[in-house]
Amino acid sequence: MLKVINTKSAIISKNESFETGLKNLKARYKLLSDKTIIIINTDKEYSISIPIINLIEDN
Repeated sequence: MLKVINTKSAIISKNESFETGLKNLKARYKLLSDKTIIIINTDKEYSISIPIINLIEDN
């Protein structure tokens, strides 16, 4: 599992996010694996946990 955590600042961004990157990431994982991406969005931080998937079988 790869986990990335970003703390949030009190500064309000002028740019609106459409979360296109997250939608794309979720769609790709759905095609490659049955594992689920975990996204936690709180007042203080934003975290995403991405399961590591093995695309090549070991011999």
